[in-house]
Amino acid sequence: MRRITKKVHSKRHTSPLLSILPWLILATIVQGIINIFSELHFSIIWNDLLFLSFFLFVFSIIFYYDQPVNAFPNRKDIWKIFSWVLLGNTFIYVQIENGNISSDLPITDQRKVIGVDPNSAVAILQPDHNLIIHSAGFYCLEKNQTVLAVFDLRAQSTPIPQNASNEMLTTNSAEAVTPDRSALSPLTATTKDGYQVGAVFWITYKYDCDFGYGENPFGFDAAILQKALGKNPTGSPISINPQELALEVLQQVFQNMWQNNIAEYDLLEIIPQTATQPSALEDIENRFKQELTHQEISRPLSQPLRENGLRVLNLTLVQFWLSEETNIAIQHHWQPNARQVISSMQQEQQQKTHLYRELGEMHAVYSYLKQNGRIV
Repeated sequence: MRRITKKVHSKRHTSPLLSILPWLILATIVQGIINIFSELHFSIIWNDLLFLSFFLFVFSIIFYYDQPVNAFPNRKDIWKIFSWVLLGNTFIYVQIENGNISSDLPITDQRKVIGVDPNSAVAILQPDHNLIIHSAGFYCLEKNQTVLAVFDLRAQSTPIPQNASNEMLTTNSAEAVTPDRSALSPLTATTKDGYQVGAVFWITYKYDCDFGYGENPFGFDAAILQKALGKNPTGSPISINPQELALEVLQQVFQNMWQNNIAEYDLLEIIPQTATQPSALEDIENRFKQELTHQEISRPLSQPLRENGLRVLNLTLVQFWLSEETNIAIQHHWQPNARQVISSMQQEQQQKTHLYRELGEMHAVYSYLKQNGRIV
């Protein structure tokens, strides 16, 4: 799809009718002279109308081929922008790309021509407080139509919790499981015997729209996207950030599931005394995948995802954390084997994380080459 620009810019348009006015006056004067000194008499008004009609015809053809007409889902928008240009009304061009508005000017209370790329969608609040959600294309909005929210339809990856430090995601050291609690914010839960255990997950998610083709490769469903705006989107006096709402829902779901699962085990089951004993962490991770990636109706903990139009595509447990009290208890009862067990578990999680990242990079390269026709 052809894009207009990446930046919002405003331009005061001069009506093309002003440019034809001197020629129209000149044609009228010439016609008057001809009528005075010649036996041929023509109606000046009809000649002016004929001249003006010819100009509008030529202008319409030039304007039509100068605009990305095929990208306007609503044909009425073509005539709307035509009238704006013809009458010299001021309007701005706005590009929405990857769920973001590239804006260096305010876009409220202005006429707007909005270009939405295939990775995005936009929610428009009408004057009667009805909500319309548009997919890729170009749209003309009046001053009283408001851009309420923009959506990034692509699959996105993020740590949960969102404010987990980079150190937790990248280090291979066993010391990372017991850092300063104030520096990190993992998901925390209490075991059946009263010990605190934390975790950081790496997830891939998107809106719960089936993948599509052409202008909507990531899928588009207005009803699903409206769910992602919350219960009362039209009552919001300001614009809504759907991505922040999605992360809040995801973090709450993961926090509840982490607490419910950890509460079923004693600390000895989660962190065994020897490396040969099984750990419950892998079972917990599999439970998360089963419940969140399948989203079965009978699974109540994943219901908030469905209610907010979200789908988890993949997840992995990339880091676990022990409180200072839990670590002291482990060292007191299990030394010297505990540190070796924790180190082994930590390295296993890091190896899984690196493997997932490498597979993701390979998939991204393959998709890019296939999209550009370099491989079949």
